[in-house]
Amino acid sequence: MIVFGIQKGGSSKSTSSAITAYMLTQQGYKVLGVDMDPQGNMTSLLANAESIYEFRSNSILEAMKDTQASGEDIYNSYVHKPADNLHVIPAEDLLATFPRWIYTEFIHRNPQRLNPGLILKTMLDKLLSYYNYDFVIIDTPPALGDQTVNALAAGTHVITMFEPSKFCFDALPTFFETINIVKRDLNPGLVSVGILCTIIDARRTDSRMFMDALKGNEFFAPLLFDTIIHRKATTGRISLYGFEQNAELENAIEDYNFFTKELLKRL
Repeated sequence: MIVFGIQKGGSSKSTSSAITAYMLTQQGYKVLGVDMDPQGNMTSLLANAESIYEFRSNSILEAMKDTQASGEDIYNSYVHKPADNLHVIPAEDLLATFPRWIYTEFIHRNPQRLNPGLILKTMLDKLLSYYNYDFVIIDTPPALGDQTVNALAAGTHVITMFEPSKFCFDALPTFFETINIVKRDLNPGLVSVGILCTIIDARRTDSRMFMDALKGNEFFAPLLFDTIIHRKATTGRISLYGFEQNAELENAIEDYNFFTKELLKRL
């Protein structure tokens, strides 16, 4: 159960999580994509739907709210199945109301006194007891709120995203602090797989400068993936053309092919 996260927007979390999910299916694995971002970009990339609003009544929000549902109920009601070995629990805008639901309803109707940070984990545990996936890939929003905490509490591994900017560089220490808090309080087995550098343009001085800064940091350097995701127009156009019948796909996902192989070696 792999979480892609960083509290900085524009760091290619959704693109990277969706492509990684797709790449794993191409190797024969059964994969579930879990979209914890109200923007629903992972949903748009994977669900093969006209609009994320098709899922307004059966999204990840409803799946987490349905605390009495069995694993079979969750699978039949909330898991969208665009392909045999690629399933998605979709998200749409109303997921942004998840924190409000927690603190106005859930904590008052929670006889088991379940920690609010474990809502997603509890739901996924029930689902996985009914249907066995090889990988669960969880996308997160660009914020350190309840959605991200629930994702980290549910995951077995976390990949920290990095795009070459001062804002993202400054976000790294706080994100790792959040990981450590979640490990201490909710999920002691959570493992940091590494830092994935994305949207890298080797021609730009600032890209090289931030990459050098990471490589020179005694904490971050050992976590860096060898694979770098370069800035490519073809990768950006996956949101337009999708994964099927996309003449540009081989070029668009070239870097992710190497990344997925490296990821599997690290797990």
